Amino acid sequence: MHGNITETDIKGNRRHGDVAVSVWENLLDLSHSVYPKSCHPTPSTYYSRERSVFLFMNSAWRDTLRWAALIFVVTFFLSGFFNTSTILLDLADWWVGVLVVIAIVLVGIFFDIMGLAAAAARETPYHAMASERVHGAKQAILIVRNAEKFSNFCNDVIGDISGVLSGAATAVVVARIIESTDISGLFRQAIAILATALVAALTVSGKALGKAYAIRNANWIILQVGKFFYLMEQKFHIRLFAGNDKKKSRKRGGKRVVGKRQQPR
Repeated sequence: MHGNITETDIKGNRRHGDVAVSVWENLLDLSHSVYPKSCHPTPSTYYSRERSVFLFMNSAWRDTLRWAALIFVVTFFLSGFFNTSTILLDLADWWVGVLVVIAIVLVGIFFDIMGLAAAAARETPYHAMASERVHGAKQAILIVRNAEKFSNFCNDVIGDISGVLSGAATAVVVARIIESTDISGLFRQAIAILATALVAALTVSGKALGKAYAIRNANWIILQVGKFFYLMEQKFHIRLFAGNDKKKSRKRGGKRVVGKRQQPR
């Protein structure tokens, strides 16, 4: 010790009677008195945040799993139905089969354009159109907000089914061509390979052109799709996307505001 300086003072403590209080404890007490309690997170705060994130992830996964299950069922039945319909090509002429293959390829390209346009479109322009009561603008907003589901249906469901159907239909057409002509075995294999390669090349090149067109005209394409959905709702009362059309009400003073009209309570 040196004079009145004690060992606790050298270590940074000061004495209040018989109790030694740490300098850092004094600063901690000061921070609690200056800052509100919200600035001092507790273990329960961290637990509530982690629990909210966990619940959000669980709800998102549940929605994704429900959508995946629905797509599984839809794809199973659509694929089975259209694959069964290719059997009818055996009863038709080969040129009818060629037209059917071209139609299947065009359908795949068309839906691929719509799916990519939904992913590339922006939601902001449709709000201005909806305020001006443009038909299909509200439906376009719902399409953009559900772009992952819309793209999955157009690109994966319809696109993959179209690819499978075009291959199966091509095989049927090649068989019909071979039956109608006297061709040896080697030329038969060559015709089958050329026909399959031609259909694949048309599909890929057509989708390449369609993707470029979809990215450059995404907003216009989705607006046209929205107009089609609008007609489906007006004519057949079929809604493909669920939306909340109820007008939100807010309380201002003693009146309730519903849309643009003010009604007394």
